[in-house]
Amino acid sequence: MMIRQVDGLGRVVLPMDYRKALDVHDGDELEIILKRNKIIIKKSKTNIPQPYPKNRITGAVLRIVEKDDNP
Repeated sequence: MMIRQVDGLGRVVLPMDYRKALDVHDGDELEIILKRNKIIIKKSKTNIPQPYPKNRITGAVLRIVEKDDNP
């Protein structure tokens, strides 16, 4: 068990050991469930690798376009 403080915006930092154990990375979506007097946090099943990366701020899909060398 680990005790963490909630900041003024309601955020809680997940310990590195927990993130490693659940394979949680920056930008991953987490499910937050309220069950009776408990908050349950699970890695979202919608974390399916995307064909293109997303901008972490805007959420826009980033695409790499290769330019053809032939005119």
